[in-house]
Amino acid sequence: MKRYRLIVWWKLIVIDIIVFAIVLCTFCYFHHVRDMWVLAGDDNPIESTLGVFTRPPKTTPQVSQKPPVTSGTSGTGEVTTAPPPPVIDEGDFGAKFPGVFLEEGEPIISQEDRYVSHDINITYRKSTIQISGHDVMYHYFDVYIRNIENFYTVPITGTSRKTLDALEKMGSELTDENGELINDGPPILSMNGDYWRHNKVLLAERNGVLYSQSEYINNDIGILYYDGSFEVVSPDMYNWQQIANKAPYQIWYFGPGLLNEDGSPRGENANDYKTDGASYNSILGGRNPRAAIGYYEPGHYAFVVVDGRSSESYGINIPNFAKIMSQLGCTAAYNLDGGNSAQIKFNGEYKRKGDQNASQRSLDDILCIGEVIKKD
Repeated sequence: MKRYRLIVWWKLIVIDIIVFAIVLCTFCYFHHVRDMWVLAGDDNPIESTLGVFTRPPKTTPQVSQKPPVTSGTSGTGEVTTAPPPPVIDEGDFGAKFPGVFLEEGEPIISQEDRYVSHDINITYRKSTIQISGHDVMYHYFDVYIRNIENFYTVPITGTSRKTLDALEKMGSELTDENGELINDGPPILSMNGDYWRHNKVLLAERNGVLYSQSEYINNDIGILYYDGSFEVVSPDMYNWQQIANKAPYQIWYFGPGLLNEDGSPRGENANDYKTDGASYNSILGGRNPRAAIGYYEPGHYAFVVVDGRSSESYGINIPNFAKIMSQLGCTAAYNLDGGNSAQIKFNGEYKRKGDQNASQRSLDDILCIGEVIKKD
């Protein structure tokens, strides 16, 4: 009799484990996988345009993807037409930053911690702070650009997608949609992107090309517009038409957003391994290497990478990362892919390079600050 009960008890445990595993896998699929990856329509193939850099237009970009439509009739019976889209200036940011860039003809300044040209000004600083008794080292790049096209993304294709070394192979041969060379040498500053995979994302835009569009999103998105402004949009505030009307140039889908509208940290929960779900739209909370883009004003940005998983730096959680971005004076900040994928390169030298022998997700594109060939 006792043996019979033991067998039943053992079977019940196995059944419970199997049921729990099925429920957990089902939850993970629908909550974290299925909603993340949706195929783009056949009329918007991504693979054919992955290697194409679309140069921002020199004229005012068309911010509406649809022509004006009739909106009804007036009281007099006349047909009325929807107003034209707002005018968005692509802009030369140089006038906003007197003395920041070099004059035409002045030799470029290229140093270990500084790069200054007619169109770009980058200052690098490495800092180590103490958090909960551990050293945390981060790399901060203060970035000014004259034109929005100095801030571009480069897709990584082929087999060398697990390292920024791919830049060394393709960085000197960036071409536009007409096959003409557009860059003047490799990027000065390059950082990993947001881990969007081929053509399976809810929302993605790169260099003005919209690859995927959705009527809803599950994560915070980071948007860089043609006029140089940047904002973070949460799922509950998402409206695609409003975004399209402001002419997006880059859209990243990872997150979370790190700061409130006043530049303060979005949440004050400093728990080491959890994120305050009420403040951060993310499940990524533990101490890890991290990467983020920060925003000050149009033409002025911050690239920040936190080192981790090493004897020099322990890594950082999302709430403390938000505090760093706030202390740096950013008015907006957006978390990008982290962990072993968090990598950054300046003037040909890695400032943070992931362990190439460790597990690492394949990178899909890279954020770049670089010189471009001027065209009329």
